[in-house]
Amino acid sequence: VLQGILHEANRGQQIITDLETYLDNHSRELERFQKDDPVRILKEILDQYTETCKEQEINCRANLTHPNSLWIRPTDIGRLFTELLGRSFTAVKKLENRDVQIHVSKSGEAVEFVIAHSGTDNGCNRFLPKDSEHWSREGKSAGNGIGLSLCERISKEHGGSFHCRSDAAAGTRYHLTLP
Repeated sequence: VLQGILHEANRGQQIITDLETYLDNHSRELERFQKDDPVRILKEILDQYTETCKEQEINCRANLTHPNSLWIRPTDIGRLFTELLGRSFTAVKKLENRDVQIHVSKSGEAVEFVIAHSGTDNGCNRFLPKDSEHWSREGKSAGNGIGLSLCERISKEHGGSFHCRSDAAAGTRYHLTLP
């Protein structure tokens, strides 16, 4: 009888351990959607880069005139903008032309975010619009593509879309749409 009780106690402890592990690994998924303004989140993240832009003489222009409350997971949207802005500022810091432009506009019920910079991002070729003649999931990248993959996943989880395009002559454009 005692062995049975000990066995059940150990099994209960294993269930608790498994649940704690699951919650640690999936806490992001458990964050609830809430009505929030992604433009406000973008502004807060841009504010964190103000000193970096001044120190590295990066010209950052932002047109954020269309604030909108959407059903989003604010933490995920923050991660997405942090990734795209971080990639942008890293790409231009060694260039002569250090331009980063951010434009937000409304398209019907959706909000479109475009982050463009004068540098290149080799990971973008995997995330061209699927109707592009150059679209390929086999795109070659200098990085591992994990950051852009997360941006794509977050946008899809929000019912939106994400793609980007990059070449040496035209620079890079990240395009995000959230419904």
